[in-house]
Amino acid sequence: MGAEYYTNSQVLLDLVWENNIFGLALTDMEGNIQKFNRTFLDIFDAGVHFGHKNIYKYFPNSDLGENDKKFPEIIQDNENPLPILFNLSTPRGNEKFLEIHYNFQIEKGKRISILFIIQDITIQKHTEWEIQKVKEQTEESERLKASFLAKMSHEIRTPMNGIIGFSSMLLDPDLNDEKRHQFVDIITESSNQLLDLIDDLIDLSKIEAHQVEISNKEFFLNDLTNDIFAYFAPTAESKGIEFIVSPGLPLPESKIISDEIKVKQVLNNLVSNALKFTHEGRIEFGYQIDQKEIQFFVKDTGIGIESKYYKTIFERFRQADDTDTRQYGGTGIGLPISKSYIELMGGRIWLQSKLNFGSTFYFTLPYHPVIKGDMSAKSSPGSNLPNWNKKTVLIAEDEEINFLYITEVLSGTNVNILIARNGLEAVEIVKTNSNIDLILMDIKMPEMNGYEATKIIKQHKPGLPIIAQTAYAMAGDREIALSVGCDDYISKPVKKDKLISILLNYMH
Repeated sequence: MGAEYYTNSQVLLDLVWENNIFGLALTDMEGNIQKFNRTFLDIFDAGVHFGHKNIYKYFPNSDLGENDKKFPEIIQDNENPLPILFNLSTPRGNEKFLEIHYNFQIEKGKRISILFIIQDITIQKHTEWEIQKVKEQTEESERLKASFLAKMSHEIRTPMNGIIGFSSMLLDPDLNDEKRHQFVDIITESSNQLLDLIDDLIDLSKIEAHQVEISNKEFFLNDLTNDIFAYFAPTAESKGIEFIVSPGLPLPESKIISDEIKVKQVLNNLVSNALKFTHEGRIEFGYQIDQKEIQFFVKDTGIGIESKYYKTIFERFRQADDTDTRQYGGTGIGLPISKSYIELMGGRIWLQSKLNFGSTFYFTLPYHPVIKGDMSAKSSPGSNLPNWNKKTVLIAEDEEINFLYITEVLSGTNVNILIARNGLEAVEIVKTNSNIDLILMDIKMPEMNGYEATKIIKQHKPGLPIIAQTAYAMAGDREIALSVGCDDYISKPVKKDKLISILLNYMH
């Protein structure tokens, strides 16, 4: 019975040894292997061909990190065996992380053998690294958000301070005309600055919500670049900077199909940045045709950008100078928005720069020229307003200030204007007046909103153009307006040039 018990116990011990999840090896005091299990071979990718008879051959001293002792010395000199962490590259090229435990077999007070217990902790290490990486990314994200909110507060309060402060000063009865004009200019500039910021935030929200749509249509690229030149030329002149526009095609050949609004927005952003970071020298922008692509460029002699920031500046909420002592304002979302738009239009953006010697931003778009059709173009930036003396526009608007502003914008076109104070009035006027050529439809109105009014009007006159003009400007609002029957959409505050440009598409 005793012999049978011993035999069964030995079999059990052999099974435990051979199938253990840890790599096991028994060696003499010099490290010569006397016994090992299958897991030991798997850990070292040794397979059935056991290459080394001495266990220390599996642990190159170069992988022991900062420990000056050789591996055998660590084992031999350790009175109280402690686990050793080891980074190993196996013969098959696998990187593994091992935790090595060892115990001495002692007889008559003398060490006679060593039992090595080796655990493969590679997955555990990678998991720890991933957790640490996520933690660091989360902390960085929180830092960026906090920094962004702080910058946003600054960027909002600065123009608001100009608007509120100088508006109150206009009430001074002793204010002379020169000061009054100066204050009005400051209020206008601050208002435009605030509006640009709001537009950027709305654009960013649309990108985040994947609500951006590309609206391709025919337009003259040279007209667009000329408009940009005319807009920024006074700023460049005031800074003493040479400002050049270099179109890559003659005006009659520059008619293409693309999203004019987004192309203009990208170029506006790049030229604006160039002016912000350039204090002397020159700025040149334009485009060249490269086979099936249009390659745009904006080149300046400004402060330049270090190469380590080439990718960072295109990330949301990031800037090359992200410190509290930065010299230049801005929220850091203009370039990420531009990058998103360019990629949605099928292009790419990059830059070349040298610190203190300037930068050149490039971006490409697919080249879709218009070969046939109307090749007439605007004569020059800022050309005369159209003459619509035989046209009638119905303005559906309940806010008196908004109505007066639109009336003033259209006053130079000689258009006949009708007014409706709510959606019901708009519907009734359309039913009783057959001469209306276009409707500017506010959305939020009493009695009946613009959406409902548009649905009813389109049932009676489906061909009558209706342009939604609204303070709603979040992701999806344009799509809602178009879905109820509006032909186009413009967000408040309405800019004169943008309104005239949209109306030109429908007032034939």
